[in-house]
Amino acid sequence: MKQNTDNLNPSQDYYQKSNLDIDSWFKITWIDYEYIVNNHRFLQIIDSFGSDTIKLLDIGCGTGVFPDLLDKKIDSELKLSSDLLDVSDYCLNQCSSVLNKLKHFQANQGFLSYTETIETAIPKSNYYDLIWAIHSFYTVDINKIQDILKHIKTLIKPSGIFLMCQASSDSCYHQLYNFYLKKYEQPNNYRRFITAEDIQ
Repeated sequence: MKQNTDNLNPSQDYYQKSNLDIDSWFKITWIDYEYIVNNHRFLQIIDSFGSDTIKLLDIGCGTGVFPDLLDKKIDSELKLSSDLLDVSDYCLNQCSSVLNKLKHFQANQGFLSYTETIETAIPKSNYYDLIWAIHSFYTVDINKIQDILKHIKTLIKPSGIFLMCQASSDSCYHQLYNFYLKKYEQPNNYRRFITAEDIQ
């Protein structure tokens, strides 16, 4: 596992085994993941590569819940050969373990890195068929998003696809977190979450 965690980011605190209440978190996020994997257009994209094996980079892989749901929806012999990037070594280990039990996924390299340092963690160009970031840009430094997206573009093959799922500013994610920031003192000066509008 390659490591690059030079910058501070609240996600590093959220996604440690001692802090992460997986059951509570996925009561909130499960509906989003189910919506995506049941979305006909999303499944069409997965099937559109015309290859038995897709080289995937999962940015902010978490504990592997999304691939676990998606695995049940794939009805071909497709295999997603998956590199994983996450700020949490706990998540990288959990996700790798989950993927290697699935029919359509295989875990390859794990990169212990902030999204902001992806260029150092994964410098290779034109490598991935598919890169996705599913709810994983919320705590990224807003001043570095443009550079991050430019580098992600260099990691995709000319025929490749980048998919991102990011909640808009009027979503419950942002409304709840903004309420929390306004009402409670934060010793670490936490910033608001990054919205879909910020990415756009």
